[in-house]
Amino acid sequence: MTGRSEFDVRPDRLLVRREAGAVVIERLAPADFSWLQALAEHADLATALERAVAAEATFDLGTVLRACIANGTIAGLAVA
Repeated sequence: MTGRSEFDVRPDRLLVRREAGAVVIERLAPADFSWLQALAEHADLATALERAVAAEATFDLGTVLRACIANGTIAGLAVA
C-alpha cells in the first residue's frame, strides 16, 4: 500500500471570499479558475478568456462574469 486513498486525486480549485461577514469557500470549475487566475495576473479580458476556453471549451463568460460581480469577487474594472 502506498499510503494514498482510493479517492479521486484531481486537484480542487477553491475561491475563498467574504460575504456578509462570513467566510465562503467555493469549489471552482477548471475554466473558472483559469479565468480568475489570469485576471489576478493582470491579463487582459481576451487573454483570460483564451485561458478559460483552453481549460474548458464550454466556458460561459457571461455567466461567470455576472456571478463574480454579484458575489464581489470582481469589484471593479479598468480600461487600458
